[in-house]
Amino acid sequence: MMKGISGRGRELIKYILTGGITTIIGWGVYYVVTEYLLDVNHPLELQLANVLSWCVGILFSFFANKRFVFLDPSPQIVKQLLGFFSVRIGAMLLENLELFILVSLCGFNDRFIKILVSFITVGVNYLTSKLVIFKKK
Repeated sequence: MMKGISGRGRELIKYILTGGITTIIGWGVYYVVTEYLLDVNHPLELQLANVLSWCVGILFSFFANKRFVFLDPSPQIVKQLLGFFSVRIGAMLLENLELFILVSLCGFNDRFIKILVSFITVGVNYLTSKLVIFKKK
């Protein structure tokens, strides 16, 4: 499938595929939680729904990136997992701020905005994964 594509190109394609699956998982959790458990019209419940979806998505993303994208053999899973979560906290906080402003204050549709703000974090997450967590020695 990826014959003729350079190592970096393959890595980027695998990152995008993994990111797509991560996004689907995160959105799925968000939609289930907001549909059945939490009220998006309540600002704190909106934030909680985003945090829950983020945590589930990031947990999947860590293992997918470690094993499939960056082919990282390091046995230091706990240290890497903590670092992975740490560098993504800023992205989650930015998403929460954007959701609060655009949904809670401005009244835009939460599902549309959730999709929109997710794209902002993709580039930052790739760079932090590649340069900070799964860097080649």
